[in-house]
Amino acid sequence: MDSYEFNLKYYYFFISFVIMISPVLIANYTRGRLTVSYGNILSGLSCLFLIFLFGFRDFSVGTDTRNYVASFENMKRYNMLGDALEYAVIGRDPFFNTITYILSRFLSSSFYLLIIAVIYLYTMYKAFYRWDREKLFFNFLVMFSLIFFLSMGINIMRSGLAASFLLLGYSTLVKEKQVKKSILFFVIASLFHYSSLVVVILVFVIKYFKIKDLLFFVVLLLCMFLAFFGFSLKNLPIIGSIIAENERMTLYISGDARQAASGFNIYVITFQFIPILYASYFLYIKKISNEVYRDIFKLFLSLSAFYFLCLNISYSDRFGLLSWIFIPFLATEPLNWTQNKAGNYRNSLSKYLGFVFVLVLLGMYRLFV
Repeated sequence: MDSYEFNLKYYYFFISFVIMISPVLIANYTRGRLTVSYGNILSGLSCLFLIFLFGFRDFSVGTDTRNYVASFENMKRYNMLGDALEYAVIGRDPFFNTITYILSRFLSSSFYLLIIAVIYLYTMYKAFYRWDREKLFFNFLVMFSLIFFLSMGINIMRSGLAASFLLLGYSTLVKEKQVKKSILFFVIASLFHYSSLVVVILVFVIKYFKIKDLLFFVVLLLCMFLAFFGFSLKNLPIIGSIIAENERMTLYISGDARQAASGFNIYVITFQFIPILYASYFLYIKKISNEVYRDIFKLFLSLSAFYFLCLNISYSDRFGLLSWIFIPFLATEPLNWTQNKAGNYRNSLSKYLGFVFVLVLLGMYRLFV
């Protein structure tokens, strides 16, 4: 099964998921309240299907799959962990390589990819379940509609694993109020991908320092203005000098790495501002007062500002997904406030479905245009 056939299978899956979830959405709309049991079962079965789809894919599917498999096979040659880490194919990731080394002791390459898929999807399932089990399938509908979800599962797998643990850590912190446990998940996310530290720092700054919304908008617009004129992280004081001393980051910043920079363009701005406009409607037009939602919104604005400063560097999309993974929470949280009033709930559900539809259109545009 080549990449084209694999992508086709995924989109057949997504269409099937939408068709099967439609009775739940219709029931929610007509009754003006939440109906969850069937949708939650379907979410679990969908994750199970995707685990097998991602895990048993052909090694030609995914731009980095062959590199991961080569790293795994290389690990089998060494009896000592120290030697395996010293001569690793992917030499910059000791935490991920240690996991790879352990799995190489008793698994084949195919089952190695399967285990990675299990960790990726099960952790994300736990994150959405902890956030709000009644909105489980609503969150997955948004996530499945985002084009980068597939990429995190088969291409940028370390970023995908980090993203799942970031979501789990955030859900644990915000919904279960378990700071120590959330820090553990945040540490794991950061070990999988160091860029996760940006999210972790912002999460705690926003949680413990009450900063006005206006400042986040000002910073966002300033970063967008800088990106438009070609500025990036390398031009910032202090950060620029740190980057200059890091060989890998220097390659990213130069734009000479394998993946070209996204650059400042209409598609990027549109994709980033659609969730902002959606959340702003509920916060500033409907004037819903909800601190959890306001904090998610501030986090998304902050990470969007950071992404804009990465637009002119290589692999910029990998920094963009730090904000994109929080889109499901932005999309579904308003449904919590209106489910006790049928008319308001229908209105919010309509906005949610319209939002998902726009995300699907943007994904199709990115894929085919």
